[in-house]
Amino acid sequence: MSFALLLTALSDGKSRHVTELAQIAQTTPAQLNGLWQQAPQYLHNLLRQNDGYWKLAKAIALLPENTRHPLFDVQVQPETTSTNTLLLDDARSGCSIHQRVIAAHTQNAGRGQQGKSWHNQLGECLMFSVGWTFSQTQAELGALSLVVALACQRALSQLGCAAQIKWSNDLVIGMDKLGGILIETVRHNNQTHAVIGIGINFLVPEHVDNSTSFQAASNEKHSAAEVFTVLLNVLHQHLTQFAQTGFAPFQVAYEAAHRDQNQTVYLLRGEQIAQYGYALGVTERGELRLQTDYGGVQYIASGEVSLRR
Repeated sequence: MSFALLLTALSDGKSRHVTELAQIAQTTPAQLNGLWQQAPQYLHNLLRQNDGYWKLAKAIALLPENTRHPLFDVQVQPETTSTNTLLLDDARSGCSIHQRVIAAHTQNAGRGQQGKSWHNQLGECLMFSVGWTFSQTQAELGALSLVVALACQRALSQLGCAAQIKWSNDLVIGMDKLGGILIETVRHNNQTHAVIGIGINFLVPEHVDNSTSFQAASNEKHSAAEVFTVLLNVLHQHLTQFAQTGFAPFQVAYEAAHRDQNQTVYLLRGEQIAQYGYALGVTERGELRLQTDYGGVQYIASGEVSLRR
């Protein structure tokens, strides 16, 4: 019998009869209650039972292991170290990672921006990494993270979630964080192999301040699999165009989605304010155009700087 199979079957929030669930979990209906006792407490309380039917009160971020997509080679792992690391290792060894996707339910060595660790509880966060190979050098891909953020913002908007972008590539709802993006690259055989790590809160994370989730922000109900499919559709469109044309065609749309456009912002290096000024927009290289009181317009590359308002 398998608790993981049971939880994945319930993850979309739809009602299923105990007979069907028992077959999926490779057990008997009488043993389902005992199997459910393996659920973490924060998920345990989501279960609703009615006249032989089970459902979760809300969908959670689990993908079936047989998840497929017509434009990507998709692999779903219940647990791994880091989806970014898996693709990076393949790229360094000369294996093709182009249009490959690895998703995971949990990561025990996940990484976030600026060297931070990425932690999540099972079912809270939709996490995956996308491999894409470019002919351009790494220096020519400075705006890649902005294009990825815009693709995610547009995909979420299609699903009823009015996300915005905090430069350079955080996904936000107002002042609360919805998701993040980490891009790492390998130069091999005169090509740049980009690994695009994406994490989107599907449930509001426990014990994390100033955070929100897709479920809390969307005015529509969607499963994680549906969100995943739309994200990959829009990412494929945007990455294909970016490889051909660069950032220029996306610049206006990015600025329209930028939460802090035409606002006073502070740039932090670590916990210290490095600069402040008025956010005028972004350049074709993905730099922030910052109007300052003391030095005219400054052009800021993301690097180790984070933006606050």
